[in-house]
Amino acid sequence: MIADDKKNKEQPKTRIIINSIIKDIHDGVLRNGDRLPSVRELSQKHNSSIAVGLSAYKFLEKNNWVVREPGRGTFVSYDDTQLHDLKVVNWNLILPQDIMQAIQDSLLEGKFGIAHEIINYATAEYIDYRKYISFLKNRQAPNEQTDIVALNEGLLPVMAAEDLIIPLNELLAQAKNNLSRKFPDKLLQHLKYNGKLYALPLNWSPALLIYNREIFAKSGMKIPENSWTWEDLYRITTRLTRQDSEGRIIQHGLGIVFSINAIAPFVFQNNGELFDHSGSCVISKPETSEALDFFSRLYSLPGVCSHRYGDPRSALADLLTNNMLPLLIGDATDYLIIKDRMSADEWGVISLPHQKTGATSISIMGLGVSRKCRNPEKALEWLVEFYNRYEKSQFNGIIPNFPSTTKQLASFPEICQQLLEQSRVSLQSPSINAFEAINSTLITAINHKIALSEKNYIDFMNKINKVL
Repeated sequence: MIADDKKNKEQPKTRIIINSIIKDIHDGVLRNGDRLPSVRELSQKHNSSIAVGLSAYKFLEKNNWVVREPGRGTFVSYDDTQLHDLKVVNWNLILPQDIMQAIQDSLLEGKFGIAHEIINYATAEYIDYRKYISFLKNRQAPNEQTDIVALNEGLLPVMAAEDLIIPLNELLAQAKNNLSRKFPDKLLQHLKYNGKLYALPLNWSPALLIYNREIFAKSGMKIPENSWTWEDLYRITTRLTRQDSEGRIIQHGLGIVFSINAIAPFVFQNNGELFDHSGSCVISKPETSEALDFFSRLYSLPGVCSHRYGDPRSALADLLTNNMLPLLIGDATDYLIIKDRMSADEWGVISLPHQKTGATSISIMGLGVSRKCRNPEKALEWLVEFYNRYEKSQFNGIIPNFPSTTKQLASFPEICQQLLEQSRVSLQSPSINAFEAINSTLITAINHKIALSEKNYIDFMNKINKVL
């Protein structure tokens, strides 16, 4: 619903009337069967034309909120007896269908009438946050129930700024079970916007460096150390790249799971930022452009490989586990794949090579409570039940990447705790266009190994800021 007068002034009159009536229905001010004002009375109440009032009622009727009876009037037709106790709405990018179904099956048992709805988009549209946000904003009909929303660290500030999710601070404070204490403070910090907590974490994934011990041993080189610098990574990538007599690559020196989360750590390690505190892109600043220059130079090496279109997600991990790749800048997915396939003495993992400071980027999947949730207290009750079972590993193997609770993380190697402490969110921007804007300019140029100049960074920054 519209939260304040400023937002009301920015909304069309028809939408203001629609939202006002739906809010009164949700709040119990209007109940099933109640008679609503005539179109003329409604228009006068909201200082609008009769055409606007009629348009609002037609929309509400089409979406099953009201029924209009000729000669009698307009009546509320909302009946919540057909709705589930709670409904989780989830973009397939956050939690795939099979994982969401497994979670739902584990939580039935008669205690919650929980349902879920998966929003699927074509692969090429996975990075378009706008479709998911637009979908959530336009859910108006009673059967379009939204209580709990799956999100990630990039969607959270957009959802919070658009008033699609509610802060959890007051809800958590009222709960007997202090749910937030289950999680490391660092993870919760990444799920805040303007100082308020908007979601609880499901899992997280940092950028990290994985290496094959056998390849290093055969090359006579020391295994990677935490003292490595950027230039060490560049030099060793070059040395471990092998070519045949015709110059063809027979062993890549480094694999990179290419995304903004692979690039961002280098920016952070150089005391740079992709976006400032106001949400503006700042990639032309010296600290940021210097880091981007290095990453671009590293990525352009002949011995560096990344995913190709159509490759399975495990493609680079497959190369490393089959002794065809010595180094991989990957994430928790790669870590868990390799952990399952190789013994502890065959591989290792460290944080990315440092520059001025240690840092890594982080991806987080989480759950928030919709602004349209009919019963936030019931939603919190479900979250408590969910995370109690999650902490006891009843979803072990269902949810990918590193677990989010402090208790579960204690069973993981110390490097995971170190990476969490060094973690930062790549694109904490409230603009719905931030991801696409930076992906269509900077990421595209680097991925195609185009040499970037100072002018490029300024042009890209101006273009990005123009669409934010």
